Amino acid sequence: MEKKLSIFKNQDTFKFGFKDENGSVIIQPIYNNCLNFSEGLAACNLNGKWGFINEFGNIIIPFQYFRVFMFSNGMAGVNIDNLWGFINKSNKLVIKCKYNNIYESFGMFAGVKEPVAIVGVMTEKHRERQTRLLINRDGKILDDDIDL
Repeated sequence: MEKKLSIFKNQDTFKFGFKDENGSVIIQPIYNNCLNFSEGLAACNLNGKWGFINEFGNIIIPFQYFRVFMFSNGMAGVNIDNLWGFINKSNKLVIKCKYNNIYESFGMFAGVKEPVAIVGVMTEKHRERQTRLLINRDGKILDDDIDL
């Protein structure tokens, strides 16, 4: 069972950490920024790079990414060289960083039987906006023109 940890900001150092429901500091405020825990991991920024820690403050995925999304259905969006892809909880790049944007991380959507994500790429098809693709956890394109 996941602990209920909340992000807090140290007003003296402006660094972020986590407290439990009783207000006790569980993870010291050493991070430049943090996202809430999702699937047992929290995305945190240390010295300008993002990685993931567990509920004990142990580094699970090294601080190596420019930007990240929280984990959803076992996958997290990561940004390398200004392109987005997806890693699993073992930090394996499951879907190569080739997308310009992530609109929705992996979740269940009406009419789809598996977790999917909505990503964007620049194409000739839509010069005024990114082409939005619906992809599955293998990176297979299920629909190539999603309207949001």
